Amino acid sequence: YTFTGGNGFSAILSLEEGGNGDSDVDVTLNDYTPHIVGGLKYAGGWGSIAAVVAYDSVIEEWAAKVRGDVNLTDQFSVWVQAGYSSEES
Repeated sequence: YTFTGGNGFSAILSLEEGGNGDSDVDVTLNDYTPHIVGGLKYAGGWGSIAAVVAYDSVIEEWAAKVRGDVNLTDQFSVWVQAGYSSEES
């Protein structure tokens, strides 16, 4: 689900089944709990800031990232991003 407000604010919520036939790691659900993804974003004339959090119900770990974009001119912008995972990898 995606919500888009008229003031530059948006939010997402996703419940995912999982599954990846191209990988050696099986992330397909093995019970009733879905993978959960949620995020928030605010965008204005200066740039934007966004955050996303995800929970993997198979391995019972989570991850998050935050990204900030700044418009320096009409043609040039810079961004920075940071992420964290509860699982060491």
